[in-house]
Amino acid sequence: NDNDSVEVDLSFHLYNGKTPCVKGIIDLKVVLDCQRCLDDLEIDLNIPFKLAFARYENQADGLDTSYEIYHIREVEEIETIDLITDEILLSIPMVPSHNFECGLKINQEKIVEEVRKHPFDVLKNLK
Repeated sequence: NDNDSVEVDLSFHLYNGKTPCVKGIIDLKVVLDCQRCLDDLEIDLNIPFKLAFARYENQADGLDTSYEIYHIREVEEIETIDLITDEILLSIPMVPSHNFECGLKINQEKIVEEVRKHPFDVLKNLK
């Protein structure tokens, strides 16, 4: 949709002078299909996150527990858009549905059940 927008606020810093970190907040509106009624479901996502990048196990020692540790290889480059995309995908509900009981949309016509005759009823009259 041309009117969709994603707002991202990122802050990069070194934790304890040695561990590169990023703190951020992602704000966006996403339209999903309700899994009950299949109508559009607009969800506002406000996603705060904290990531710490470590190449070695001991680099993450003493790190605040609020940070998610992202282990990187020696020559690995990380795209910022990939980090943002991952955080958004992890925040989308697995089974999105309206807060109210939307239920399935069923044709509200009365269901008339046909009384079925037993096929051997004719044999009762034979004697």
